[in-house]
Amino acid sequence: MDNDEILDIYDATTAPHVVSFWNTNQELTEPYLGDGVLFASTRLTDDQVNIVTGSDTVPQLLDQTSRDAKAIPLTRGTLETSSKEVPGFKNSMIINEKDIRDYRRAQASADKGLADVVLNRIYADQTRLLQNAAYRREAMAMEELTTGKLTLDSKKVVDFGLKTWQKAKATADWGADGSNPYDDIYALQTAAAQKTGTTLGRAVMNQKTFNKLVRNNTLKSTLLANNANTAVAFVPNSVVTGFLFSELGLTIQVYNKGYSDSTGFHTFIPDDVVSFLPTEGQVGRMAYAATPEEEESSRLEGTVAIAGSGVAVHVYDQSDPVARTTKVDQWVMPVLDVANQIAILNVSGK
Repeated sequence: MDNDEILDIYDATTAPHVVSFWNTNQELTEPYLGDGVLFASTRLTDDQVNIVTGSDTVPQLLDQTSRDAKAIPLTRGTLETSSKEVPGFKNSMIINEKDIRDYRRAQASADKGLADVVLNRIYADQTRLLQNAAYRREAMAMEELTTGKLTLDSKKVVDFGLKTWQKAKATADWGADGSNPYDDIYALQTAAAQKTGTTLGRAVMNQKTFNKLVRNNTLKSTLLANNANTAVAFVPNSVVTGFLFSELGLTIQVYNKGYSDSTGFHTFIPDDVVSFLPTEGQVGRMAYAATPEEEESSRLEGTVAIAGSGVAVHVYDQSDPVARTTKVDQWVMPVLDVANQIAILNVSGK
């Protein structure tokens, strides 16, 4: 491509270009377990989201009656509806004078592909904001699935009202001799069926917890009845998961994605925590409110574009120092609509 066919940096880094780069790079936009999968993306009409907490009544037999008798009233469930303000999250990143100079030099270079290399580097920096936004949504969704709560700050905690039985502990550390994951899972499934009529048919855990499960000596003894030394015996992962599916109807999903901060890497699903979900369906909503940038886009300097279901990208310029700012803003909150139908198991034995 000739240099005059290469877009000027100010034309190439508008908000629509940033969103287009994000959408066309699948390694950036690959689906996470929360947003759009377990939590359906929805748009709100304002910045308030409705939350339903409490328990439905357990199914029971209809009372026998006789001619001319009054119907016996039943007590309703303890469902309560409240509303919460959707929280906002935003960051920005600058294309500085050095970035602009590097791109100009690349345009003038004899290397026809150099400008694309520099521009892709700039795009990668800009879209990192969108990736961080996705991480934030996922972290919130997984916090709800693994704790039954969402902590927004030290004073704002959304509690979805999980009952005591829904936050269970294994009888012993799954990594220790004498522990029995089968019994722990069966007990939790039985409690859910009896108390809410729910079939817990899915389990989500990270790789470290999954390793404890598939290496558990009690399970291996069950599967390798003729092996005298199960501690050193190897059992394929598929055999263990197949056994749990055939015996308990349980499908296991290993989810090892996470994020990094100043203290290191953290998986969205913590170690030694297993989230149990109903056999099918989504568990909640990823509720998006309109951002100020979206609402005021016609009045703002620069360009505005929307990524996904409601993440605003706003690109604008400043003159001293010369720079172009990319800002990403989202007002969003995951809502655990079936909180009374999930369960959480701590398998550390503590």
